[in-house]
Amino acid sequence: MQYFTHYKVAVSSLALFLIFFIPNSGLIGVPVITSVFFIICGLLLSKKKVDNKLQITPIYILLIPLIYSLFIILFSQSGDLYYFILFTKLIIISLGLYYLIILFNLNIYESLKSILIVLLVNVLITYVQYFDLFSLGDFALNLNSTFLLHAYKPYRAMGLMAGYDANGIIIAMTFVLSIILIKISNSRTAKLFYIASAILCGFSIFFTSRTGLLTLLLFFLIFSFLTSKNLFRYVMNIIIYILIVIVILLGGSKIIKSQYPILYEQSYNFMFEAFINYTETGEFYTSSFDNTLENHYELTNDLIKLIFGTSYSNASKLGGYSDVGYVQIINGLGIIGLIIIIFIYIYWFIKLFNMSKYFKRQLNVKINIIYYLYTIILLMFIINIKGPYFFANTIFFLFLFLFNLVFIKFKYSRKLSMN
Repeated sequence: MQYFTHYKVAVSSLALFLIFFIPNSGLIGVPVITSVFFIICGLLLSKKKVDNKLQITPIYILLIPLIYSLFIILFSQSGDLYYFILFTKLIIISLGLYYLIILFNLNIYESLKSILIVLLVNVLITYVQYFDLFSLGDFALNLNSTFLLHAYKPYRAMGLMAGYDANGIIIAMTFVLSIILIKISNSRTAKLFYIASAILCGFSIFFTSRTGLLTLLLFFLIFSFLTSKNLFRYVMNIIIYILIVIVILLGGSKIIKSQYPILYEQSYNFMFEAFINYTETGEFYTSSFDNTLENHYELTNDLIKLIFGTSYSNASKLGGYSDVGYVQIINGLGIIGLIIIIFIYIYWFIKLFNMSKYFKRQLNVKINIIYYLYTIILLMFIINIKGPYFFANTIFFLFLFLFNLVFIKFKYSRKLSMN
């Protein structure tokens, strides 16, 4: 039985890795092919393993922006299929993740282990890139197919993500996932592994991104608020989490400073640029955020395009260019498109709230995952002020997987309680 459990975790981890970290810009690629494989298997085995009533998931609401994007393409006659392909891909991948969970009959703990194993691969590659471990730094950089040479910074590491900020964000999410697993695990060996995972994640944020560090702090603030029973417990949790991060960062930075003094200085100057600027000029700012405010919040003066969008992708620059998530959506799908996206996230939040009321009565560990998903949704509205993360590959796929997981468990639990 234990062998079968390890087998399930190993195979599901491999499948998740192919979906999470093998990017493709078009519709046909490894993530979609992997997802289609599980969809076909799920449909073929539907009479035996898959409850047909479960196949209508809340993820189908992505059909709304899919149809809207097609309408805008026809209306603008742009011929740019980026958003249509994007939402088609997201629906396929979501269904693939849905059937993966069902076919392997993954429980909460097995699913979280699979996810953590996959995300830790990215963390380890981040370390190899930064420290050039075993002289494999260049090899680790080449593993990232989205890596651009002109974006290379020796004092930062991108891992397998499409950018430094995205890597910091996903590592912050991995850190909190490790904390959850520490809480729910009954094995001392497993707890030690998850503690080591949290330490690795906490330290690696130092050489990824300021956005990652901010995401981690916001995650603590929101997640602790949701999981704490009273104000005193909330304050204590925040203090404990912040102290843990400080200790990890200080301990890790001392190691870097002694072995890699130049690298340490560059990373330190970048990560704490705002504080350094404040001590020198009396103004709290970073050049990166100033550049975002000055150059990435420009919107078109054409009222029709502003309302309905152009359907052009951000990469084409034909409908406007911005690194900001909100502006990208407005440029491509207009204000109406942005309203649809915000509505979708609110809809998911409400769905999670309804599920949380049920699981809370059961005092079930699933409630921790729902709080985790709450936090991701709330963070989406914050971090998209700085970058394009509403549907960022690994970040959003993590959300899709966990959302499908709790939805499936909710439906099965409700079905059992009604029988």
